[in-house]
Amino acid sequence: MLDPVIDEQLGRQIRVGNHWLPDWASCNYLGFDLDEEVIASTPELVARWGTHPFWSRLLGNPRPHLEIEEQLTDLLGSEDVMALPMITHIHMSVIPVLAGEGTILLHARAHKTLYDAAMVAAGRGAQVLRFGHNDSRHLESVIRGFNALAPRVIALDGVSSMTANVCDLPEFSRIALQYDALLYVDDAHGFGVIGERSPRESCPYGPKGNSIFRHQGVSYGNAAMVAGLSKAYSSLLAFLALTAGLKQSLKVLAPAYLDSGPSPVASAALFRSCLDPPKRNAAPEHRPITQARNCKWIFRLVSSFKTVPGPLTCRHAIRRIFASWPRASSHASFGSAAATVACPPSASRTRCPASFSFTEASRTSSVPTMRAS
Repeated sequence: MLDPVIDEQLGRQIRVGNHWLPDWASCNYLGFDLDEEVIASTPELVARWGTHPFWSRLLGNPRPHLEIEEQLTDLLGSEDVMALPMITHIHMSVIPVLAGEGTILLHARAHKTLYDAAMVAAGRGAQVLRFGHNDSRHLESVIRGFNALAPRVIALDGVSSMTANVCDLPEFSRIALQYDALLYVDDAHGFGVIGERSPRESCPYGPKGNSIFRHQGVSYGNAAMVAGLSKAYSSLLAFLALTAGLKQSLKVLAPAYLDSGPSPVASAALFRSCLDPPKRNAAPEHRPITQARNCKWIFRLVSSFKTVPGPLTCRHAIRRIFASWPRASSHASFGSAAATVACPPSASRTRCPASFSFTEASRTSSVPTMRAS
């Protein structure tokens, strides 16, 4: 299937045409998109603010947005937070500002949105160099040769979007500090699931989901971390964790703050509800623990699960991986494949993100398809 029309959704099952499939392409990690209490939280705030009060952020900030920034600052333990609609929007407008006519040192397997933003920066005079996959020694050998007076930005993913591998953040942070560079980390696929550790934790992800920085005990001092609420918290909103001084500068220099408005009010309401323990049977900081405990089998199953190597097109990769789909098998599943249109052949993967809202039946019915692939 390529660009399919999803006709209906029932829990984590979707209907494409006449076929119901377990949905392994959804990135609603904690299942808040289907949580009845969270859904019921939106009408009150929408009634007060309308569906979308639209001012340029520089001209006027709806109070709910500022409250979310305060909540995120407290959760992350950062100096400040700037909330904007989407991660891609943040990358495209912020990275060129941070790099100026200096150098961007880009992780070899950085997410495509980081690469695209680096290319925008290159068009404005920045130099872009790649360093090896999780290779801090390569990075250090490259960064030594550059003028310390020009801006230097080290850009990488905190958690890989396809493999779920975690970067060695303490080492990359050390290099950034030693060579006076800004560490720019995209934590889109970690925030909400991994966070600070606890002696009472029941899984190695930590109990709070409050970023890879807190998970690995790294300071935000010389860093800017980008993440979103869409994956773990099912809300159309993204943010930068940064210093107060950098936030003030970006308010003027970053087009995303000057030219765009806030996210929809419903998104703000959804996130506030997710962080409000009294409204929930279990506090949201426990949700990542439960998700990991219930779904850890799938991470073991797909830890080495690759697409067929070689110059595959996306269409061919999907056909090979979900071979049961054309036959309308009862074991067919819906997932996402990254083929050479999105990444090198050697790095191709099939991504099957686990969601808290999967039922046991959905998980069990998907196993034959994955093993057969």
